[in-house]
Order: sequence, then structure tokens, then C-alpha cells
Amino acid sequence: YYCGVIQPEYNKHVYHNAKVCPNVSEDHSRLLGHDVIERIFAVLGSGNFCISDYVKGAIELFPDEMVFASDVNEFHNLIQHYVKNTHETKIFTDRGKEAVWKEHTYFHRLANLFTQLDLPAEAESVLRKIPSARAELE
Repeated sequence: YYCGVIQPEYNKHVYHNAKVCPNVSEDHSRLLGHDVIERIFAVLGSGNFCISDYVKGAIELFPDEMVFASDVNEFHNLIQHYVKNTHETKIFTDRGKEAVWKEHTYFHRLANLFTQLDLPAEAESVLRKIPSARAELE
């Protein structure tokens, strides 16, 4: 049942209490293939299992970290399978969490911006904050 909007500070708790976190992208993401929505990063980064529709950019970023469904029937079948076989999700959750924390945090995005602006010291300063931010969130 839909119970309303979940405040962002509670997302991690919702993800941790779900056996499967489905991701359904908007039409333009599937058609154009490059708009990977934040939910994928949030689910994987918090160490949870994600099944998503096919979005080329997501497949390129996370080919071994999550599962993709090509249509509604496959989505349904995959969800049913992994809800019953949660032990099979561990390899995906471990890989996904590490991939996000290694390359796909907002710290990485900001450091990239500083690098593009030829501000390497600022980029390094931002990247040094990742371990403490991760420890605080885990």
C-alpha cells in the first residue's frame, strides 16, 4: 500500500528493510539510455539489492552489481525469485556498495568538477572526506 512520501533521511531504513528494491525509470531514461536516476546509487550505496528496468547507462555503470529486467513479466519473475532466494543477492549488494563508494558519490562528482576547473587541491580535499562520510552512514 502507498503510504505517502518517504523523507530522504528515512530512505536508508526503508531500503534495509526491503528484500528487493525495485527501480523503474522514466520513459526518457529508457529511450535515451543516459539518465541514471539517483535511486540506483542510493540503493546500491546503502548495500541493498536492486532490480531495475533496462537503462543503457545503468547497465554500463553497474553490469555486475544489480539485476535488470527487460519487461514487466521478467521484473515480476525476478522479484519473486530474489524475495524467495535472498542468499543470492549478497554478491550483488557487496559489489554494488563498493562500486558506489569507490566511484559514484557526490564527493566524486564535486572532485571531478574541481578537477575540470583546474583546482586539484580542492578535488583532493573533497575526496579525503569519503572515508569519514561512509563511516558515518554505515
